[in-house]
Amino acid sequence: MLKIPTQRVIEHRPELPDKIRRGLTPKKQHEIVSLAALISAECSAYGITQVLDMGAGLGYLGQLLHHCYGFHVLGLEVEAERVKTASRRQESMCPSSAVKYLTFSISSESCHFIENEIQNSMRGISNCKCGALKIQSHEYGIMNKWHSPDVCIGGGEQCSVDMSDYNSEVVNGSTYVCSKEPADEERMFSPSLGSDNCLLGPSTTSLCMTGLHTCGDLSVDAIRLFFQLVSTKLLVMVPCCYHKMSLTKDTAMTEEKFFNFPLSSSLCHLIHSSTFCDSSRFLRRPFLRLASQETATRWQQWSEEDHKEHSLQVMARAVLQLYAHDEDLVLKKKCRRAVRKTSRSTFDSFMDDALKRYRFVSKTSENHYDHSTSLCKVSELWNHHKASCHLAEIVTGLQMAVQGVAESFILADRAAYLQEHAVPSVEIVKVMNDCVSPRCLALVARK
Repeated sequence: MLKIPTQRVIEHRPELPDKIRRGLTPKKQHEIVSLAALISAECSAYGITQVLDMGAGLGYLGQLLHHCYGFHVLGLEVEAERVKTASRRQESMCPSSAVKYLTFSISSESCHFIENEIQNSMRGISNCKCGALKIQSHEYGIMNKWHSPDVCIGGGEQCSVDMSDYNSEVVNGSTYVCSKEPADEERMFSPSLGSDNCLLGPSTTSLCMTGLHTCGDLSVDAIRLFFQLVSTKLLVMVPCCYHKMSLTKDTAMTEEKFFNFPLSSSLCHLIHSSTFCDSSRFLRRPFLRLASQETATRWQQWSEEDHKEHSLQVMARAVLQLYAHDEDLVLKKKCRRAVRKTSRSTFDSFMDDALKRYRFVSKTSENHYDHSTSLCKVSELWNHHKASCHLAEIVTGLQMAVQGVAESFILADRAAYLQEHAVPSVEIVKVMNDCVSPRCLALVARK
């Protein structure tokens, strides 16, 4: 067994409120509910009530963390329109300033900016009761008390729990443990902290850094910031899109060297001292792309018709790429999803959609090729290769056998990197169902 053993930390997940579920796909719902449950379970052991969301996107995770668990959240996102949408959505659900989204391009050099935002960005947080009646017991046996910055305990200590402070009730067959409401509601989110009453508390406050599907280099930048930010005691990160990591500027045409892979000194040493293989031949972008593919779990459950359709689209995409290679062209997507699911049943429907959503660009000039002139040549290539469609599924089976090993290899490198920087506790946790969300593994690190 070459894949790294993983541990599913928490099985119980809360019901997603209608106000958050609205507009979300089942996949996104599963992802945010699963990750939020893990974050809450991990934070409860540290008394952490504040979260720094790296690459917050449209803010779904932060909104759920606040609404269901009462966390204060600072979300950083590079795209301004996403920040506007996340802020509007949060305002419509809860007018409290306990959740804030900022437009910012995160890098490993962002420590000073983030530290300032943690301490100074929001003062005088308005009161709300989000999460106050939904704080549940976890598998750790640690129970959250009323969330307020003055009860945060960092450095690995656990919250001391006085059970007289809690009520319990059964909701939909699940037992929830929640604190009794204090007589003075002002105590809930507004302790007397003087000038340090800000979004994520004073500099001595512990917080959790998280990210759902942090793409490419972002997850590594977040890890480096985790080292630098004194207040971050916990990292719960689900990375994705490993193949989008940046190449070094001195990368030659015949090889690929990445800024952030290999990452750990132990793997770098192993690669450079290895005599049994030439790692530069396979630790390349195709290897990282393979690690980013779906897992074998869903593929194994397909019907015969599903496999036939998949083999057709794989071969059709290969023919399209072959044409681009023969004509010395680069195939670039116009849209995030190159071919829609409704256009994958036949070669003609696939190509009709693909040629609208791709463009061919010359490697030597900015000329764009007309699709009508390309279709004839692509169709000729298809007629020549279509009899080999069944081979595509055999290759896919081999890819599925290696995918988990490849992803585990990358995550093990990052886990080793964390440990080399004196992070004492690092785990790789399966937090989601990989049939629903293939990128289901989280790095959990505790200072």
